[in-house]
Amino acid sequence: NFARKKLFLSKTNMVLADMDEAQRSKLALVPMIGPFFWPVMLWIPGAAGAGAALWAAFCSKSSKTAEQVLTISSEAFLIAIFSMTCFQLPIYSRWRLLVEGDLGTAPWIHRCAGFVEGLVLLLRGTALKHLFQSGVAKELQVEVSRKFSLAHLLTYQLLGGALYVWPFGTKYATGMIPASLTLLTSGIATDYWMRLGNLPAKERIGWHVGSGVAALLGMGMAVVLHDPTRYIPRSKNKTDL
Repeated sequence: NFARKKLFLSKTNMVLADMDEAQRSKLALVPMIGPFFWPVMLWIPGAAGAGAALWAAFCSKSSKTAEQVLTISSEAFLIAIFSMTCFQLPIYSRWRLLVEGDLGTAPWIHRCAGFVEGLVLLLRGTALKHLFQSGVAKELQVEVSRKFSLAHLLTYQLLGGALYVWPFGTKYATGMIPASLTLLTSGIATDYWMRLGNLPAKERIGWHVGSGVAALLGMGMAVVLHDPTRYIPRSKNKTDL
């Protein structure tokens, strides 16, 4: 059954490429990967991270260590990707057509994800002043480090669901690449900020362990909430709720 659904999705992708938005909106099923999936989820954040790394390495007023360059690059990647994914909350219908289609998850889940991503963006936004100042090596306040830590925990809880949905729910493991890079960059940047804030070793370990538990919780929630029947073309009378 899944092979037939996958074949249908593949054919649907090809058909949608020749349709305008009005025609696409009449379909009950939208392919998993939209036309802007890779630009939004990988190419733009990756370019932001690479650009930030080049700036930190060659254009910054003060010299940066390799760890600082990697941290700045990671923060740029995170800020770029969450600046776009948070739009799932206000304009999910557009997001569904252009970025992520039917993944077997209800629209309200995507909107909740957009809210959390906006919160993560707000928390991590405190890093901007450190990205564009020469004082990256200065000691951070403990409160600032804990904001990064909380954003890290929320990120892992949110993307724990993606670690289940893409490889096990949709059977399209390639779609997990953006989530994996987001988890990696969040871990790299957050650990640096925690050490820069002189958080005790036990507290740093606690944040990392807590983030791992949050990822498992997110994965468990995805197992419960994922609905494979959403891949089946639905009646046009059903609303997108």
